[in-house]
Order: sequence, then C-alpha cells, then structure tokens
Amino acid sequence: MKCKYLEDVKQYRAKLPWWKWLLGYCPCCGRYFRWPITTERRHTQYCDPKSNYMTACRECHNEDDDYYDELWKEYNAGRL
Repeated sequence: MKCKYLEDVKQYRAKLPWWKWLLGYCPCCGRYFRWPITTERRHTQYCDPKSNYMTACRECHNEDDDYYDELWKEYNAGRL
C-alpha cells in the first residue's frame, strides 16, 4: 500500500544523514541494518492523518500492529 504522505517520507530521508540511510537505520527502535525501512499505515484512527503512518523496520511495524490489534480487541470487547 502506498503512503499518502510521501512528502513526509522524503523530508525524513532528507534530514537523515546519508550513512544512517545507507546502513538501514530504524528511527523507531534505533538499530542499524534493518531493511527495508518503510512508511506504512498503522492500525489507528487518529484525527491527524499523519499520525496514522509510521516509518520503521518490518519488526517494529509488526510489534506496532500487534499492540494496536490488542487495543482494538479490548475496546471492542468493552463495547458489548
């Protein structure tokens, strides 16, 4: 899925030193050698659309998805 906020991704990469980008630096976990670093939609529904996207490595995206899936599960269970 393509990110609606590609200009934010371009700004992030422009501010990132070239060697961090080359070495696969993940801004979420702070570790190197994490490829690919992508910007993907999170499992959130914030009013600010930029908050619904996260730039991180695959491992961080999976942890974030699991976290929000659990929160949505608790939220939906409480609505019954």
